[in-house]
This record gives sequence, C-alpha cells and structure tokens, in this order.
Amino acid sequence: MTSSKPEERSSSASARRDTEAFLKTMRGRFRLAQEALTDIHKEAKKDWEFRLGQQWEQKIEAERTRDGRPCYTINRIPQFLRQVTGEQKKQRPAIQVSPIGDGADVETAEIIQGVARHIERTSNAEEAYDTAFEAMATGGFGFLRIVTDYVDGDSFDQEIKIVRDPNPFAHYPDPRCKELDYSDAKFWFVEDWLSREDFQDEYPESALQGLGDFQGIAAAAPEWIERDAIRVAEYFWVEEKKVAVKKGKASRTKTVRTVHWCKTNGLEILEEADVPGEYIPIVPCLGEEVRLDGKRHLIGLVRYARSPQQLYNIWQSAMAETIALAPKAPFQATPTQIEGFEDLYEQANTSNLPYLPYNPDPKADGKPSRNFGEPPIQAITQAIAHADNDLKTTTGLYDASLGAPGPEQSGKAILLRQQQGSAATFGFVDSMKRTIKHAGRIVLGWIPVYYDAPRVVRIVNPDGSSDTVKINQPFTDDAGLKKVFDLTVGRYDVSISTGPSFDAAREEAASSMLQLVQAQPALMQVIGDLLVKNFDWPMAEEISERLKKLLPPQLQDQDANALPQAQAKLAQAQQMIQQLSQTVHKLVDQKQAKLPELASRERIALIQAKAGIIEAALKAQSQEAIVAFQADLEQIDRQLALLPDPGMETQNGDGAGAPQPATPQVQPQQPLAA
Repeated sequence: MTSSKPEERSSSASARRDTEAFLKTMRGRFRLAQEALTDIHKEAKKDWEFRLGQQWEQKIEAERTRDGRPCYTINRIPQFLRQVTGEQKKQRPAIQVSPIGDGADVETAEIIQGVARHIERTSNAEEAYDTAFEAMATGGFGFLRIVTDYVDGDSFDQEIKIVRDPNPFAHYPDPRCKELDYSDAKFWFVEDWLSREDFQDEYPESALQGLGDFQGIAAAAPEWIERDAIRVAEYFWVEEKKVAVKKGKASRTKTVRTVHWCKTNGLEILEEADVPGEYIPIVPCLGEEVRLDGKRHLIGLVRYARSPQQLYNIWQSAMAETIALAPKAPFQATPTQIEGFEDLYEQANTSNLPYLPYNPDPKADGKPSRNFGEPPIQAITQAIAHADNDLKTTTGLYDASLGAPGPEQSGKAILLRQQQGSAATFGFVDSMKRTIKHAGRIVLGWIPVYYDAPRVVRIVNPDGSSDTVKINQPFTDDAGLKKVFDLTVGRYDVSISTGPSFDAAREEAASSMLQLVQAQPALMQVIGDLLVKNFDWPMAEEISERLKKLLPPQLQDQDANALPQAQAKLAQAQQMIQQLSQTVHKLVDQKQAKLPELASRERIALIQAKAGIIEAALKAQSQEAIVAFQADLEQIDRQLALLPDPGMETQNGDGAGAPQPATPQVQPQQPLAA
C-alpha cells in the first residue's frame, strides 16, 4: 500500500529543538498560511460549485421556487473544462534527463530517464497529472505528491511513486513562495480532520487518549481542535544552512537545504522523519496568478465564466416561463353577445370547440374577437445568444474548438479556428509542463537515495516497451563491453519535451502514411511494414514482420549494406571455386616434386575462401542466402578432399611415380544457423 510518509531515516530533529517552541512556531506558520489562503479558497469553492451545477444565488433560487417560477440550470461549464483537459491529455509532457557534470554520462542519463518512466507507469502518474490539472482548471490550483513504497511485501527495497491528491483545499503552502512551482517553499501543511474515535484508533499512544472529548483543550489550539474532531496535519519544513565552498584560492558560501517531516495535532508530534532531496515533495499546478496589493489570486477557467453562466440560466428560465406561462388570448365581447353561452366561451381556451355561437348586439362593432398579445420571445432569444457568446469569450473557446460547425469551408481554416482556442488556453497546459518538470527534479533527487544499492531495475523505453538493467554494479553487455550504471554519481538536469503521447503520435503517423499510400499505392511495397506496425490491430506486429521480409534487399532492416556485400563475396567465392577446380585438374598431371607445394598453396587459398564465405554467411540477412552459402562450403570441402596431404613424400627421388592424392577425412558440415 502506498504511503505518503517519508522514509524514517535517523533523525535528530527532536534533540535539536525545544518541542514547545517548535510547536508554537509550527502553529504560527499554519495560521499565516491559512489567512493567506482564505480568499483564494473562498473563490475556488464557488468555482467548484459552478462546475457541479450550483449556479443560482440562494436568495433568488428560493424566491423563484416559492413562487413556482422556472429555475433551470443549463450547465455549460463541464463542456469547456473537458475541452481544456482533453487538450492536456493529448499533449503529454515527458521528463528528459541530461548529464551536466561530476561523472555523469549520456548512457546513465538514459537509464535514469527509463527509471523515471518506470516510476510514472507503476504509480499511474497520469492519474496524478490529470487530477492536478483538472483541479487547477476548475478552481485555480491542484497538487500531486511524491512518495515511496516498498517494492513488495517481502522486500526492503523502496521505489518512488507519483500519486494524486484529490483534495486541493487540504494544502497550505508557504505563502511567501515566489516561484510558480513553489520550489522555494520553506514549509507546507497537508491537513486531515479525524473524529475522536478515528484519532484514538490511529494514535493510541497520544497524550489526548484519556480525554472524553476535546472541549477542554480546544482553547490551547483553537484552529486544530473541535469538540468531536481534531486536525491532524503533515508538516514539512526546510532548514537552510550556509556551507563554505572552496576551489583553489576562490571561496564562497552556498545554501544547503534539508527537508524534515512530521505529523502533528497542534499540541504534540505524532510521527517524524527526514526527507531526501532539497525540495518539499509536493508539486502544485497553478492557474493564472495575479498579485494585487500584496495579495495572491489564483484563477482557473471557471472564474470568469461564472457571470455569463448565471445570465444564461436566467434567460433560459425566462424563455420557458414566458412561453409556458403566457396567458391565452382572451375574447372581447359584450355581455349581450355571450349571454347564454358563457360556459362555451370559458372552454374556448382549453377545448377544441367546433363553433362558438353569439347573440347579435346592435351596440357592438361586429362579432366577438380575440385580443392577441405576442410575448417577447425574440428579445429573450437574443439575450440567450449574448450570454452564450459571453461564455465563449471569457473562456477563449469558440464553436470550432468545441466541435460545432462554422462558416469555414476548408480544413485549414477550421484548423486555424481550433488553434485559436488552443492558444487562448495554452497557459493552463503550460502550467502542467512546469508541474511535471518540478516533479521530475524531485524524483531525480530521490533516485540516488532509493536506488543506491546493486540491484536489477526495470526501465521503460519511449515506445512503452520495457527492459531490465543492472545498476550500481559492473557487468558485461552483449557486445562484451564492461559497463557500470552508477545512479549515485554525477549531476543531472531535468527538462520537459512536449508533444503528443507516443500512442497519439503513432496514430497520427499511421494516418499520414495511409494517406500517402492511398495517393501513391506503389509506396506500399516500400513502407508497408512501417504502416502496419503503427496500427493498433491484433497481430499487427506479426503482419509487419512478414511485410518486412518482402522488402527489396537494399531496404532490409538493421544494416542495409550487409546483404549486397554478402552477395558480392559469394560471387567472388564462386569464381574462386571455379578457378581452383581447374587448377586441381592440372595438378594431377604435373610432376611429383611440385605437386605437394602447389597443393599446399591451393589448400591455403581454399581455406581462405572458406573463411570468407563463413564470414559472409554470418552477416547474411535472409534464409535463402544462408542456404546458398551452405552449398558453397560443401563444394570447397569436396575440393579440399581432392588435394594431396601436404605431409606425403615422393616414392623416389627422380619424381617418377607420382603419389596418389590422399583422401582427407572431412567432417560433415553442420548447417549454419539463420
């Protein structure tokens, strides 16, 4: 189970401070953070209420409900939010690790980056990113956390996780932060309210256990304790220390940051530990920041859309009320005209009567007639259109961005209109880049701490595939090279690359290649394997591999020149074999004295040719070429068998009586592996 609690390393925090003074400072910091966030939380809660459909002022809603008047909510807010959050999910920023010195190298940087991807995958970091971004787009701020957990129930190895925090109102960071990622925060609170029973179950050794309720001690910490509940907060704080740095004759001082953590109820310390790295392991995702008169304002997408949404609801309700509750057109008649027919005229607006009789009245001008009055439907419709346009104006998302058809005719014009909406909301997506970058810095600082021993770890490649590598220990790779990936050595930096996720990029590539093949069908023979590989089909990989085998030789994978070179060597070997065959026939007729000498030279030539063929066979890229090499090797072995043994001597000194060639014992050639 994932724990937000940092690893309990040896901490001497208790010995370094007076507990009462520490708690007093801690409560003062919490009060400072709480006061700074009062207005921010108040406006953000209204934003969340609007998103949930609570969009009428309570007084107006109560009056309309009491009078039986329509009070409709046509909630447009989620539509705009989904457009922005969907854009963020398409443009997944990725952590990039680069070496910057002190023994860092590119290969180790790639391993660290692969470990970071593994951390993101195992901890479902996308959920953390999406939750923080959605909270930011709604209320102006959201958060995610960096924690650790054991690899499994039996292991003492820990791994890092990036987890979501669904309650942005539980966070109280240092209000004096100047950086947008809060990397300069010197303290941070994450609160949770527990009932008396839950608190007693979770902290049985607390000094508050013997109390029947918390009423008697509430005065000591009024922000922390209520009658039947108590606030339990995680408290992070940073200690800064000046350290001298010398290099030759030059010297200066640097600031070293140490992070600590504890859980407290305001009156006592319940747990405590040290935190690795120099940053508090909580990362904000902030919307638009505005500072006015020393106060900070955090604004999301909903903030400026609240008033247009209210007007939209009012005018939609007014239209329903005007149409549904408008009075029917009454009859104008004299009493004499309807005398005796009063019941029929009373039913005229509710029943479909075939006729309405009336009495002639000399004093009346004609017969009874209706007095028609038209409700102001057109004016209300225009007001609704204005409110609708105001919603789009305040969010920066217009019809094209929302998927509605517009006056544009060309695809390029439609795309440009959609890009206008993306540009208007790009600040929110850019904030997510800043969030992931700071999360990457924290993870990068933690990796040397939690991945400090020799072990085998899984890394994730950019395409989503995974490998296992040995870290913090020397090993020999497949090429016979000795390597060591020491994650505890070197300085590395984090940057962010943006663009579509790998899956989205693959889909775009497949779509583009498909259009290209449709325009030029002949290209299917050249890029067919790449096209199919990017499709999300079952058996797509298998089909791609089969298509790859049908590629022209010059486009075969890996080494494009390997097969042509092997074919050239094969042709040379075949030519040499023909020449050697002719030479062998001539050697049979030559004199005995020269036969062993010539045979030795030819044997060497044959052996060299055989070695060349074996080398070419090893580089062959197809089964057909390997089979051809096998046949050539067998032919060379037959030629070698015809040559005399170089150790044989002539039967007499004058060369008479040429020796018969010895038949060497040739081992059967084993087939070459493909």
